[in-house]
Amino acid sequence: KSVKNDLRRRLKVKDSMIQVIPNIVDANEIRQKAGEQLLPAALGLEPNNYLVAVGRLDKQKRFDRLLRAYAAAKVEQKLVIAGEGKLKGYLERVAINNHIQHKVMFVGHIDNPYPLIQQAKALVLTSDYEGLPTVLIEALLLNTAVLATACSGVREAVAGAKGAFIVPIRDEQRLAKGIQYICNMPKLAINA
Repeated sequence: KSVKNDLRRRLKVKDSMIQVIPNIVDANEIRQKAGEQLLPAALGLEPNNYLVAVGRLDKQKRFDRLLRAYAAAKVEQKLVIAGEGKLKGYLERVAINNHIQHKVMFVGHIDNPYPLIQQAKALVLTSDYEGLPTVLIEALLLNTAVLATACSGVREAVAGAKGAFIVPIRDEQRLAKGIQYICNMPKLAINA
């Protein structure tokens, strides 16, 4: 719906000319793939004791914001970032400059990230903008809490879900407090 609203506003397209077709999410397939491999264990990760972020390493996703907020949160849980992109070197420097390089894992692109998502304490999305952030829906289907910035599409993706926390887009302090809150609570019972 947020993409529809953007089209309407920016291109002056009438409502009657736009039909919203949501992304298809195959819950059974996602759950099946989540059990296919032992990726977290292979990476030395303890279940329910790390945060995960998944996406292209580009400006829109704002992993730099995530790294700074994670550093400010001063939590024990590791942060795993799954994705490839042109900003990888820059993001590694952000981690070093914030003295968290020993707690951050850049694992690259993963064909099946579902085991990593399913066993995480929470999935974190810090984008400036999205269409419909399907990864949030997938995480909730896997009973993993989500912490996301209030960019377009987020409220629609997590509407009514227990275990979904939304913070203002450019507020790194609130993001850091959200990270602390999630890391200090027991595993949530998600109601997606």
